[in-house]
Amino acid sequence: MTVDKTKYTFLCLVKLSNFIVVNRAKAPNLCPLAEIPFSNGEIYDKIISTNEKEAIPMAIKMRVLYATNKKKMINIANYIKQKYELSPNSVDCVPPAYSCDKERLVILACAGKGDVEDALRRFCIELTRDRAAYVALLIDGTQTYADNIKAILKNAGTNVLEDVMYVKCGLFGSAVKPEEQAAIVDWLDNKIICNLK
Repeated sequence: MTVDKTKYTFLCLVKLSNFIVVNRAKAPNLCPLAEIPFSNGEIYDKIISTNEKEAIPMAIKMRVLYATNKKKMINIANYIKQKYELSPNSVDCVPPAYSCDKERLVILACAGKGDVEDALRRFCIELTRDRAAYVALLIDGTQTYADNIKAILKNAGTNVLEDVMYVKCGLFGSAVKPEEQAAIVDWLDNKIICNLK
């Protein structure tokens, strides 16, 4: 469905899960996330009407890369892909088969306690801002481990989002519980995606 953008007046934008909700009237009870200019026509496809609002799938070039063999972490990566309707090649291991190229956001899902594994370290060294504008960390491990990864990424020149999501995977079990899914979505929506500039 192609939308004639001249028929719409966008006054208030609010982030809602993987949608941007656009209210066509002033809505003081809604907190604006950002102003999106008309020129970004690619995000105004597939409008779903809901009375006074239009829900528009948010276009974001995002990848989830995991540096662990833990099944639960891999399942979390695939859950994010499904929840945010990412492209087929958006989830991969480190190093990925297809290099990062002008990604808006890369989520690194890692497991560790101290030193950064060599393969992950080499990947992070090459993750410049041209390859990934922003990087967020999803960690099964310690704050020291997360801080070590952050330091490498910052030296590479990319923007590292400070808020880290810590998860517990363990040796057994691979299911991602509903409350864990909700916490991941809340983290992404309210602490990561909303802070992209």
